Amino acid sequence: MKSLPPSFKKYLPLAALGFCVLVFNAGCSNLDGVESSATLIADRDEIFNQIDVDSDGVIDRADLELAAAFSDLELVGARYPGGTITIGEVLTSLDEMPSSKSSRSDILDPSVVVARLTSMLRLRLSAIALGELGFDLDLAQSDVEINEAVQGHLEGDFEVYARDKAFAEDPRLVKFATPHCITVLGVASEIDSELAIGRILGGEDPSLVADEVNLPTISAPGGDMGCANLLDWAENFGEMAAPLSELGAGEFSEPSLTYSEFSYTGELWITLYVSEIKSAEIEKDQLGPFGNELLASEVLKHASSVEVDSAIGIWSSSTVSISLN
Repeated sequence: MKSLPPSFKKYLPLAALGFCVLVFNAGCSNLDGVESSATLIADRDEIFNQIDVDSDGVIDRADLELAAAFSDLELVGARYPGGTITIGEVLTSLDEMPSSKSSRSDILDPSVVVARLTSMLRLRLSAIALGELGFDLDLAQSDVEINEAVQGHLEGDFEVYARDKAFAEDPRLVKFATPHCITVLGVASEIDSELAIGRILGGEDPSLVADEVNLPTISAPGGDMGCANLLDWAENFGEMAAPLSELGAGEFSEPSLTYSEFSYTGELWITLYVSEIKSAEIEKDQLGPFGNELLASEVLKHASSVEVDSAIGIWSSSTVSISLN
């Protein structure tokens, strides 16, 4: 067995620590002399905390097995398709990829180790999935290098691949990504809405009609709201934008009722007029990203092949994560 880092010296020797808890008053005192009662209590609590690895307030078999597992740097903590991860590799990863919640210290929370092991498994499953889809990755590299490669694909060629795949599988996305140019009519009654729509259908300029009939709450000159994809319109108009996916150029949404202090009736009836659909200017990238969702679904296909040492925790293939026993 390799020598332990300082972080895990607290877990050894388990047998001695357990014995001291059980017969503390019978011979586990300081060799230099009799300690004070306060010191004995402090030492006893420290020993208890050292053995209670999962911090549940109870010392049981799971604590001993988990502490023993974390003390063996060569122990295979997890197996995944084509490889394994040892406890020593997890600790090395903590050093290579430190974060505010994942760094070694004199007192290391086991949940940090388990969280990093989970991250390492997810990273490797992501690399395997990308590799099977034709994107080059080298699992022999360090975690930092694998992570950089995965992120590079997600922000580059794999994102393009995922986007094109999504558009090929769902033709509706083309409609959603196409800029729709909108003129808004905002009037005080449903009848006023119908009259304004009738004037435009009769050949009058939509912007002139909008300037004439719109209430002050509609500040856009000529009611011109510009051009945007349907997701952007949904963010601006909420449910009122839903009909846009069914409308063609020159068509109107049904008047929708809302309320405004600028209306003499207190009502504000909104109608959206599609003045133009710019089919040649599809904004596919505006609907993304697509890569994360596709990669997550591909990772799930491999998650059931993962095995985690039972002393460390329980692997869930549905959530792609490890929980402490």
